[in-house]
Amino acid sequence: LIKRNEKFSGLKVFLPKVLHKDGKYWRDIHYERDILANIAWDSLTYDVKEYLDNRDAPLTTTTTIDVTKKLKLLDTEQAELNLEVKTKGEEIWVDKRLNIAFLTRPLLDVIPNPWQAARILLETIDALKDKKISEEGIYNGRLNLIENMKRHLKEAVHKMSEKIFIDKLNAGEIVFRLITNGNKKLNFEIVDKLNTMARQNEPKLMKSDNTMIDNNLFEIVYEKELNTLEKNFALYLSESEAVYWWHRMVARQDYFLQGWQRNKVYPDFIACVSGNKLLVLETKGLHLKGNDDTKYKQRFFELLTDYNGTSIDAGILNLKFDTNTSISFHMLIEDTWREDALKILS
Repeated sequence: LIKRNEKFSGLKVFLPKVLHKDGKYWRDIHYERDILANIAWDSLTYDVKEYLDNRDAPLTTTTTIDVTKKLKLLDTEQAELNLEVKTKGEEIWVDKRLNIAFLTRPLLDVIPNPWQAARILLETIDALKDKKISEEGIYNGRLNLIENMKRHLKEAVHKMSEKIFIDKLNAGEIVFRLITNGNKKLNFEIVDKLNTMARQNEPKLMKSDNTMIDNNLFEIVYEKELNTLEKNFALYLSESEAVYWWHRMVARQDYFLQGWQRNKVYPDFIACVSGNKLLVLETKGLHLKGNDDTKYKQRFFELLTDYNGTSIDAGILNLKFDTNTSISFHMLIEDTWREDALKILS
């Protein structure tokens, strides 16, 4: 059981969650119910731009062995067998009829409605046939076709989902604010004590001069809970004069944000800068730079930060403990995090 750092023992820290309006009440946003269910699935199509080649044609290898006999005259007569191996590729004969049910199944990862997935697939097959591509040709390219369809449709679904999210945000159906109606479940509060499993001599995170960290929200941070990038960033926060306190969120268990994509976003750190600015921070390794998940989180963070600075409705409290306290969200990438952190903390 890890207690709060003594000087922060009475501090109450609340963070807003993404909430959806249900009648006159608020509740946690639900991706399937509030985003996915509002997508205009009938408008989704796959744009056939080029014909997929025949890379998926199944092949077999036929091996022919020729055996010849040679007589080698030595002191004694001895027979020698020579093996000559020849190979050639031949196309297997298969029944090249398209199995619509089988080909529809992978699309369900993107389009949860099997009828809509089958519709898009059938429309795609018809479009290919209109380009004079035979069913056998479509069959040969079926695997690449399905992968391309999934990629295209996933991008389309994400764009439509983002628009739904933003439209609801602008209309007041989705909010990102601290709610003051007395329902504690609508706001996230950082706990007073942490439960964790650790050995008796588990290494603790220490400053570079081997002294105890004194600005962490809790008494102890174990090294095992941090990867290399997180450890370096935690030490940076611990040694920064601008940081009043900081906290490493419990990985995939603590505070999370639900946006317009299925996966929840679990920020890594929260820091209070100079006592009047809260920073919610996510760190990403260099190998994840520029991938779809990182781009989504960056866009999501920018949107939440911008929205948090807009005007508020009656009955909803903006995340401001006083007139000078605000919150912002930031993504820090391994190769540039020091430069970015310097700007953020200043």
